[in-house]
Amino acid sequence: MASQILTKLIDAKLLTVPAAHQDSLRNKLLPKKIEVFVWRARKRILPTLIELNKRGIYLNSVRCAICDEDVECVDHSLLKCKLAKDIWERVFKWWNFTSDDNLDIENRFAGNHICAVVCIISSYFIWRNRNLKFFKNKCWNGSVALTKYK
Repeated sequence: MASQILTKLIDAKLLTVPAAHQDSLRNKLLPKKIEVFVWRARKRILPTLIELNKRGIYLNSVRCAICDEDVECVDHSLLKCKLAKDIWERVFKWWNFTSDDNLDIENRFAGNHICAVVCIISSYFIWRNRNLKFFKNKCWNGSVALTKYK
């Protein structure tokens, strides 16, 4: 149940592509680099392994470098990977959500800019830690990583 709620929330706050007349969803609370990350995630052009492969950059594997459970695409990296699930469980715990909650995400968070910022920052944190693992082979340690986030 919690994973379905999470998927709806992230889809609504981060991964939904803006309407044709809407160029972007600007948020003055976010640094520019995170706005660029959001734009790239919405357009599904984050440099995930599957996207690099589609562009002719051939790698040994397109499987997720963190969990090796599926191909690394935007949805997997930000929602389904064990790193992402760990972060989202912490966010849900912070918001006092349980797996028994039957939430109408759209009504509960409609117009809630703080919720949007938390979702975006959490997604950026997930992507940042994915890059640390991929490029520097640093292992994920949730308690350390969350306290040292800058």
